[in-house]
Amino acid sequence: MGRLAKTPVTKLGVLGTSLEIGSPPERRPLPNEPELRLDALAARLAEKSGQQVLLMLDEIQSLGDLLNGEAAIATLRAVLQKRKRQLMAVFTGSSQDALAAMMTAVGGPMYQFAQIIDFPVLGVEYLERLADHFERVHRGTKLSVPDLQRVFGQIGCKPALMKDLVKAMSAEGSTDVDLGLKRFMQDDRQLAGWRALLLSLQPFERAVLVMIAQGHPPLGRETLTRLQEVQGFSPTLAKVRVALDKLKKAGVLARPLVGGYTIEDRLFAQYLADLELKKVV
Repeated sequence: MGRLAKTPVTKLGVLGTSLEIGSPPERRPLPNEPELRLDALAARLAEKSGQQVLLMLDEIQSLGDLLNGEAAIATLRAVLQKRKRQLMAVFTGSSQDALAAMMTAVGGPMYQFAQIIDFPVLGVEYLERLADHFERVHRGTKLSVPDLQRVFGQIGCKPALMKDLVKAMSAEGSTDVDLGLKRFMQDDRQLAGWRALLLSLQPFERAVLVMIAQGHPPLGRETLTRLQEVQGFSPTLAKVRVALDKLKKAGVLARPLVGGYTIEDRLFAQYLADLELKKVV
């Protein structure tokens, strides 16, 4: 009985007398140290479930921006290595550039620890389902799937954004996908968000961002010449590189493995492309 109840037996009667069992044992408290606490939690979860545990961490690259971020990443890797038969992990992030830097930085805590895989974009089946739903709501009215495909690529193949766009078109009863995108970009809430993002940046960073959106290589001679025309700027290649690094850390800018710098949000890039450089700063 003691073994079954995992608690000491304090009394044991014979032939009709009662059996008394002691208090249930208290669980050992979790360690105070974060690295030991994570290991203990992973072990308990795996033991209780009796199965492998899948740990999914979104925006994992943001750990690198924390004060003790590198220590947290090192702890995570150590626990995953120690519990590799019990614990599996999937890391996701919105910035491919930042994820790649975390996994490929020589000497970093996550160096060559995981394989980077690009999630495939949703195919035409997703757009067909959106079009079918639109037709059920507006009987006899159809959306052009080829137009949806073209605009889907234009917005960076973002499913949630595409769904919001179709919702806005449904509210207006419009089937013109290009007009729907134009109105979506001109929405006051959308514009307010982009303006707030710009105001969070330094004037020189805004100028560099606009130059990239307008198709100018940020480190090109023509770009430096145009930046010199803005009052108060004395641009140099060093200053531009510093601005690029800050924009990358802010998640606004990415640098693919092939090609130059790109703006993460394609609609934001279109918004910036129509702005006048002098008015931005």
